[in-house]
Amino acid sequence: MPLVCVCGNYDIGNVPTPESIASYRQHFGDDYFGFWTGGVRNLVLNSTVIKTSMGAQKVYTEQDRWFRSQLKSAGSAQATHIFVFQHHSWFLKEPDEPEQYFNLPVERRMAAIEAMQTADVTAVFAGHYHRNSLGTAGRLETITTGPVRRPLGQDPSGLRIVKVFADHIEHQYYGLDDVPDRVVFDGNTDVNATAGP
Repeated sequence: MPLVCVCGNYDIGNVPTPESIASYRQHFGDDYFGFWTGGVRNLVLNSTVIKTSMGAQKVYTEQDRWFRSQLKSAGSAQATHIFVFQHHSWFLKEPDEPEQYFNLPVERRMAAIEAMQTADVTAVFAGHYHRNSLGTAGRLETITTGPVRRPLGQDPSGLRIVKVFADHIEHQYYGLDDVPDRVVFDGNTDVNATAGP
């Protein structure tokens, strides 16, 4: 399974700059990009520039234009699912919740939610909150997963396993001591799971 890096505020700072983003790109690759897995379109965003773009307005504007075009093209390509991955959650529980440190600005959030709903995005996966949280905006699901290190909520350090089916997804969070050896999709099919430190 390939490693895909998602840029966050610890990587480029709470107020990112062209220099901090350039350094990230030099060491880890693009800060926003897309890839296909089977028939699933995956879009990875740099949510830190969505949160605070004052030092990197050009990157925010370019990413926003790219994101909207990618949503349209994924729909045209008849993707089985569209998933969005980012560090900050658009929202933790409710789409209209007030902005705070752990979510994104309401004005930008509502515009993005509308674009994702129009494109029929299945789910947005995020972290940053250091605990688990689930929210929905119509059929769009926002899945915020707790950390491998330094949890702030009741759930222990862990990871989330997501099962992707043609017509739905299933996901469950596991503490590191409870990660299963196998991931069972149905009565006949399972996949070996590996988890390490």
